[in-house]
Amino acid sequence: MYDAPLAELLGAVLREFASDPLGLVSDRPESALVRIGRGERASEPSFDELLVEAYESGHDELLARMRHVTGSSADAEDIVQKALMRVFARRPEHIVAVDKLRGYIWTAAENCLRDEWRRRGKERERIDPAGHDQIPLLADRARLSFDDAVVMKDMLLSCLNCLPPREREAVVLFTYEGHTYRETALILEIAEGTVKGYVHDGLIRMRKCLAGPDNGSGVGG
Repeated sequence: MYDAPLAELLGAVLREFASDPLGLVSDRPESALVRIGRGERASEPSFDELLVEAYESGHDELLARMRHVTGSSADAEDIVQKALMRVFARRPEHIVAVDKLRGYIWTAAENCLRDEWRRRGKERERIDPAGHDQIPLLADRARLSFDDAVVMKDMLLSCLNCLPPREREAVVLFTYEGHTYRETALILEIAEGTVKGYVHDGLIRMRKCLAGPDNGSGVGG
């Protein structure tokens, strides 16, 4: 059985970032210090920074394309946001040019559109994303205490990014998009049992990461 409370919390946090992608780029002071400590040039953008730039520079055009195809502004926005989070989950870090990453997002959006058509007519129940107390409530349900919500969200993303690539993709599709195991398996073109293993193991790794004694975030299990 997968860690349902943690999965629900992660899905809510990812949906928040999808609606405001700038949140993916941490503005915490230590981020720059870590880069300097690793000997990286200050001018060298992170993958997340490149992703946000690629997304924002192509958002309006991509949204117009999806709106034309779907005939719905809401559906178009949903597909574009899903595409962003799929690319975030896959993290093709070999792509270092904004224009190429923008094309990758477009391809992801076309795939999301195809998947949406495949499953049209099926409604999924979701917690109201507009509720201001949603994430603290879900964090409490997941038995995670935190001193600062921003730190907690940053830790969730950091732990997610530490997962092996296929585990990370499966976890994002399952928690953020709300796909079933079978639907996730179809998207990733792998066996349903493999997806179950990825989601189960990925959430266990995240739980251990969040509970780590040296994370220094005030987040703990």
